[in-house]
Amino acid sequence: KSAQNLSDPIYKPGVENALQKLEHLTSQSLLKATGELKYSKITESLQHIQTALSKSINVDTKGILDALSKIFSALKSIEPNLPNPKAMVDSFLSKGLEQDINRLSQNIKDLIQRADPIFSKQTNSLVDKLQILTQPQNLNPQHSAKELFSNDFKAVLIQASEDITKSTHPNKAELLNHIDKLGLQIDNYQLLSHLSNASSLYLPFSWDGMQEGSIELKKADDRFYCDIELKLKEYGELKFKLTLYDKNQLNLHIYTTNKEFQNIVKENLTELRGAIIDVGVTPREIRIYEPKETNATTAYSNQNDSLAMKFEVKA
Repeated sequence: KSAQNLSDPIYKPGVENALQKLEHLTSQSLLKATGELKYSKITESLQHIQTALSKSINVDTKGILDALSKIFSALKSIEPNLPNPKAMVDSFLSKGLEQDINRLSQNIKDLIQRADPIFSKQTNSLVDKLQILTQPQNLNPQHSAKELFSNDFKAVLIQASEDITKSTHPNKAELLNHIDKLGLQIDNYQLLSHLSNASSLYLPFSWDGMQEGSIELKKADDRFYCDIELKLKEYGELKFKLTLYDKNQLNLHIYTTNKEFQNIVKENLTELRGAIIDVGVTPREIRIYEPKETNATTAYSNQNDSLAMKFEVKA
């Protein structure tokens, strides 16, 4: 743990997140679609990376720092175009800065992949498990069971029902009825999970625009699948089908017949992609479909090993 506390800053998660954000902000497709270069955000990400590299003890960072300095100089030369967004984008692309930044990003990623295994996520996970073993109260089976049930919603409902049954509350019958309904919903989803070999979740949340909704999670062939089905008062039925693979690669399909909602997604696609990248996930494909044009018998058009090969980036 002490060795990890002295971890080289280039192996911190913030560096990889900054690289992903940088690649997104400087992609040619995004620049041509928006006609705007987010100069301050690009320089902020570059400065974050430069700070980490300058504090690194890895001798291989010197060449990367030199390349980074050249990128900063090139960016400085196009600053006079800031009042003119189109001229700014044209100057950025004409100088080949997109390619320079992509090369820089790849070189840093290669460097990170050669990290000492003591800084890996697997080691961090093992250290966390070892630390639990140093706390005697966590080794007590009775304590562990009590803590487990205190965080289980169904167990809490059962305990609440027993307590209310013994109470003299004037609304006791109504409260017990609501608890029974919640318990029945959970039982239904647990049965559905068992029968479908998936995790169907009952989430007791709502907002004014939603009539009903459900979420189902499934794992197969080292990929995670999530189906979200909603019925909204304003936009009708919506289905979101997500596939997560290679730890942080995401494929998102949106099914709706509502033209207004389709336009909302298209208009905010750049913000959606940016928000996904901000949480450390790379959106490889985002598509909108009409339900009648898809295979209604399956959540995914292709779930075999060739699935990843067919992903495209659409922005």
